[in-house]
Amino acid sequence: MSKIWYVEFPTFQYNEDVKALAKERGLTIIDAKFDDGDGVEDPPELTLKGATQEVDYDELISRLDTLKAGELKLLAAHLGVEYTNADGTKAAIKEKLGQ
Repeated sequence: MSKIWYVEFPTFQYNEDVKALAKERGLTIIDAKFDDGDGVEDPPELTLKGATQEVDYDELISRLDTLKAGELKLLAAHLGVEYTNADGTKAAIKEKLGQ
């Protein structure tokens, strides 16, 4: 069984501590550009920093009433919804998300 883990360098681009994961599993980290196809069969999963994640819109809608004005303004701007007032903006966000 191979103990080589091919990882796209640089390793600091991941949310996870790549070196710690390798140490826990007894793996040797090698830059993926040198991948010879002999790496570990089931490598640890890594996620890129800043990678977009799936949004649970139902949960987002259920939490709208708990948002502070500044958070609501940021969400509205992100969704391309004009901020008018709290209630109007919440209604516009719900409409935008099809709720």
